[in-house]
Amino acid sequence: MDEHLNNLYDADFCRWAYRQAEQLLARDFERLDLPNLIEELDAMGDRKRDALEHRMEVLPIHLLKFQIQPDHISGSWIGTIVEQRKRIHRLLKKTPSLRRTMDDCILNAYDMARDLAALQTGLPPAMFPPGVKTHRKDAIRLPQSSCIPSDCRASHGASYSHIVTASGKASRACQASRHCWTT
Repeated sequence: MDEHLNNLYDADFCRWAYRQAEQLLARDFERLDLPNLIEELDAMGDRKRDALEHRMEVLPIHLLKFQIQPDHISGSWIGTIVEQRKRIHRLLKKTPSLRRTMDDCILNAYDMARDLAALQTGLPPAMFPPGVKTHRKDAIRLPQSSCIPSDCRASHGASYSHIVTASGKASRACQASRHCWTT
């Protein structure tokens, strides 16, 4: 390995990465910075999983607030739910192997989501369901916008997807459907 590449890795990561790609294309394997290249390839997978876990933390925060405080539903909550679901779909489409980690991500994220939802609402954590029993398909489903309360549709447009309760009971916001984050 070229010592210059190791220094380049520390000094200018982007330049180092392009140099590694050039050397791979040229099949110049002797000059690859293998220790750092291996570390970076391994970290790429970790970053994708971290991104999924983050999305799976943000999504239930808003679903829980939606369930516990149906009178406080805001366009911001709806927008966040829709955005997170779409980003999760996009991430899973680009990295299908992450699907097998979804259930673990949901279980790992729930306690943090519950605590943050309690913090954000000012309600005690005991007000929120103690655990989650859901399947990945339910957590990220992108159903119809017809289940959004009419006052939210009027204020925020019909482009928002379905939001649902965490208890399995349909809220006033969604009497027609029950699929989402159920406990």
